[in-house]
Parts: sequence; C-alpha cells; structure tokens
Amino acid sequence: MKSSHGACREAQKRIDGFFDAPGNALPERFLDAEPEFVRHVQGCGECRAVLNDALVARRLLREHLQAAGEPGPYFAARVIEAIAHQERERMPATSASPWYAVPALAARLAWGTAIVLVLASTWLYEKRPDVAPRRTAAETAGASLEPAPQPANHDEVLASLVGREP
Repeated sequence: MKSSHGACREAQKRIDGFFDAPGNALPERFLDAEPEFVRHVQGCGECRAVLNDALVARRLLREHLQAAGEPGPYFAARVIEAIAHQERERMPATSASPWYAVPALAARLAWGTAIVLVLASTWLYEKRPDVAPRRTAAETAGASLEPAPQPANHDEVLASLVGREP
C-alpha cells in the first residue's frame, strides 16, 4: 500500500513536470517516458485522473488565454494615473477636519512638554533655600544624647525664656 502511494506521488510529480516544461508535445513526451511510469499511470485511476485534469486545464488555458500584447506608448502614464486615482479614493476627506493636525503635531507637543518639565525642575532645584531651618529647643534636646542641664533656680528659667523671644 505504501509503495503504491509513493509511486503515485512520484508519478504526479512527473506529470506536473511535463506541464511545467515549454512546448506543445506533451503526449509525445509522455509516451517517450519510462515504460514503468507509463504502465503505472495507465493502471492507476488516481494518477490517470490527475493526468486527464491537467490535460483539460492546459487545453482550456490555451484556448481562452490570449497572448499579452506589447504595452502601448501611454501604458506607464495610465498605470500611474490609476494608482493616483485609487489613492484619492482611499484617502477620506479628513484634511479639512480640525483633528487632522493632531497626529502631525503630537511629537512636537511631546518634545515641547518634556523641555518645559526639565527647565521647570531645574529652576525649582536651583531655587531651594540654602539656610537650614531653625531647630526648636525640643528638637535640639531630643537630638542630643546627653540629658539637658536642669536650671538651678527660677531666675535662670526666666532668663532662658527671655533670650528666645524675637
């Protein structure tokens, strides 16, 4: 069964090769082929059907196809005009729409926004204060590791409070 299938595949490839080659002498080339190949095609219904289909297709193509003539002197101009006409039909009348310019300006808008952000962040970085903020007594006392000294009397407490007022 497999050898028959392989023989059919090989025979069909050879039949396609007959039709790919130029010339009109297909039946003569088929009869001049190897006798084993000819016997296989004559005995195998599937291969015979492939050969008959190919012959019918070749005959129909030869009868109904006309040879292409030489292009006229205005062939290139007609092709270019046809392409331009298709482009005009495909392109909608959106050029009059105000939204038509948005995609064209999107890249410029993005770059402009990026430049403005860089300049603004640079200006804000340069503008930051150079002096550190004042610390309150509670922050200073909490930051040191040593306990704050206790005043000896009430006069020292009042003097320290008067010294802090602006």
